[in-house]
Amino acid sequence: MELKDRLKYARKQTDLTQANVAKAVGITQASYSELERGLVKSSGKIVEIAKVLKVNPSWLATGEEEMNASVLVTNISPNFEPVSDWDGSTPLDDDEVAVPFYKDFGVACGHGADGVALENEWRRLRMSRATIDRIGSHHDQIFATLADGDSMSPTINDGDTIWVDMSKETIKDGKIFVFEYGGLFMCKRLYRLPNNGLRVVSDNADTYPDWQITGEQREQNGFNLIGWVWHWSVMERW
Repeated sequence: MELKDRLKYARKQTDLTQANVAKAVGITQASYSELERGLVKSSGKIVEIAKVLKVNPSWLATGEEEMNASVLVTNISPNFEPVSDWDGSTPLDDDEVAVPFYKDFGVACGHGADGVALENEWRRLRMSRATIDRIGSHHDQIFATLADGDSMSPTINDGDTIWVDMSKETIKDGKIFVFEYGGLFMCKRLYRLPNNGLRVVSDNADTYPDWQITGEQREQNGFNLIGWVWHWSVMERW
């Protein structure tokens, strides 16, 4: 097992939530979540996390030795205080940034959706500064919004949150991008074609066949690359 697997396995044995563990060791839930998802491969809090999860720190960090070592005698109570609410006035942690969340911004994973005014958006989502550093961007180039439609299913489903990096101004074949074309905002895979053309691809190809934009159509209809979709949060539906 990798570190992320050992963390998840050990935590589930204690019936603790990610928020419980993060609060006990003094980090944000977002930072701990990155460890369990494998986005971060190590942490200076491994010993503290191991104590909370009641496992051998060596096993947790490297997978070596036994999971439950007799040297662990510290009994950490699982009765943690509830996680407190936060709002726009709550200070950010040192390793956090706040990025805009355009809840009503129309990004269609379908045939296209009209955009809305974004200037007065006040919603923000917190995320790790290190995560943005790893994709080579800056927090003022990142925003989040909701996908609309099922053309990118099963990769991105209707209502999923997508994260967009506006610093990427060139198209890399096969990557997912948010773009504006003919006044409509879309979320699709893009491939470059000769003479400045583009092939637009949906993951749900049975319902939404590929289509092309010629270089001339790009000029006439106004093609604007918004940014690269580098992360999405998939929600299961009941």
